[in-house]
Amino acid sequence: MQYNSLSPVNSTSVFIDYFYHKYLSLLDTDISLSERTFYALVDQEEMPYAATDAIDLANEVVILYKDEPLFDRTPMAVEFFCFMSFPDDEGHFNSLTAAGIERLSSDAAAVYLKKRITQSPNLYSISRYGHILWEFHKSFQHVKIAIESYLQVARSCLSKLSNDEKFFSPFKQSFQQALILSLNLKYKSGVSGATNILEKFIQTRTELWMKEMIIDHLLSKAKKILKAVNLLPFVEEVKGNPVLKGYFQAKEIHLCAIKVANYYKTGDALLLYEQLGDKIRADANGRKDDKTGLVVIPHLAEAMKYYRFAKADEKFKATANELALFKKKRKPFARVRIPLSDTLGVQLFAMNERIIKWISAVPNEARLVVLGSDNSFLPRFGTSAAVHSSRSLTSLFTVYQFDKNQNSKLLKDQAKPKNDADTTYHAQFQLTAKQIIVTIMHELIKSRQLTVEKMDEHFRNNWIGIIHQAETDGKSTPICFYDYIRPALIHYLEQVTKSLTNSGEADFIVCIDAMVIRLEFLLRSLFKLKEISTTTIDTASSELREIYLPELLERSKELKVLADQEYQVLNYLYTKSGLDLRNNIAHGYFDIKSYTIELADMVFWSIVKLGEHLFPEFNLDKQDHTNAKKM
Repeated sequence: MQYNSLSPVNSTSVFIDYFYHKYLSLLDTDISLSERTFYALVDQEEMPYAATDAIDLANEVVILYKDEPLFDRTPMAVEFFCFMSFPDDEGHFNSLTAAGIERLSSDAAAVYLKKRITQSPNLYSISRYGHILWEFHKSFQHVKIAIESYLQVARSCLSKLSNDEKFFSPFKQSFQQALILSLNLKYKSGVSGATNILEKFIQTRTELWMKEMIIDHLLSKAKKILKAVNLLPFVEEVKGNPVLKGYFQAKEIHLCAIKVANYYKTGDALLLYEQLGDKIRADANGRKDDKTGLVVIPHLAEAMKYYRFAKADEKFKATANELALFKKKRKPFARVRIPLSDTLGVQLFAMNERIIKWISAVPNEARLVVLGSDNSFLPRFGTSAAVHSSRSLTSLFTVYQFDKNQNSKLLKDQAKPKNDADTTYHAQFQLTAKQIIVTIMHELIKSRQLTVEKMDEHFRNNWIGIIHQAETDGKSTPICFYDYIRPALIHYLEQVTKSLTNSGEADFIVCIDAMVIRLEFLLRSLFKLKEISTTTIDTASSELREIYLPELLERSKELKVLADQEYQVLNYLYTKSGLDLRNNIAHGYFDIKSYTIELADMVFWSIVKLGEHLFPEFNLDKQDHTNAKKM
């Protein structure tokens, strides 16, 4: 069966390109009070972002403009997308939604941003405008302005760093973006300016952890610059501070110093390994309350590893004796989970609350669209913007298992990067994305902003809910994919409503099972709309068969059917890389206790997200809606 689309439409197409007809001239004449408030915020000569981030600013824009008619079509929508996302380690804005990319790529946005870059006195704002103009319009003139502005921000923050740590975040971002852009474009003036800033930074009296973060980025992304700068003062400073607070911080600082020493071939690596072993050993022996050996045993074993690298034989033997003695006294405990620290938990909660706050400020009719199309709160791995493994969430909490010889085994294989990436993605999704999705979904359902009627209206505005033509045996038959999934989605709404209002006993088994199977149906349908085969020859029977869901997702990645984050989240939810919902449900492996309201929320949301998939091969904004089936 082959599908031909008559009128593919995506609900994010409300972000259209005619906002300048009504609003662009406002900058030359009168502007509203809320616009003046916004421009006063982003045009302060003193950078207002030193202790905050782009999400806070984006939230301010939404709050100011949420009641503005046609907000999505105003210059404020351009500002919103400019400040709501950060460029990644390679200088690209990969966290933008499809709507954001569409908006910032428009000619109207280019006209507006070129005007703003000449009006704003704020260097941080200028650098962002210029960077966007390069990313989406390849304006070399404006990327040079962005680089020079980034460098000025970095210099300004550097002068304040020794007295106030809050300036490190804007310093780091501005310096790294100026350097990466300059190296990529072979812009000698920018490289020279970044090199001078780096040399001064290495010589300043700032915290070692700040220097480690900057240098670690250089070692992984900008090795070209190392020949032009001397990083050995950092190595000497680490050697002179053998007692550093905090296990993770001390470890990262020493390992970074070892990389630098090896790069310059100074021979200091042995001493640094020995100091790191001393630090970890002292930290382990100082934990008098760790009767189970949860931390002591793996840390002593790790100290022995570094002593072996350092060829410190006497310390290696002494630590081995300490480890053997502790194992004899250890209270048996088969498996233990190390929880997130209170500090990190508070930070994660605060971050989730900020994202929930700005999504909740979006007009009700667009909130489900934003929840499905926005990728900014989703984890990312396998790309240049992925979190380094040394900074992943799994470095802050994990699971240990002890064998019969009292040796600890970390249930995360450090030797296999994919396993670590999968574990990190799981942790990030459960701690951030899941909390945000569940909160917003429940808020929409409890407030009656998501009813069957509004759900029907939502899906009628994307490719799932319109009429396509199915070609079977040479005959064309109209088909609407939404007809196949609607009963399961209605059952989901009914069960969540029961659960949230205590109006009856909710049963999520039927709706989860049905939605998971229908998700696979939708993905196959998406392939057929794009005229991509979903069949293969079975190697055992030599017969034609439908390819399995994991294979389908891998094929979607190879053929660029799905965007990176669309693929990643579906791969996490439905294959063995994550929750493996399709396999567990199809083969009846799920325990009844696994069928929770949160899981139902995740599956429903994944269908919403798939519905927000854009079809670049069609002009989505100009499609005739008359062929869409009336539900």
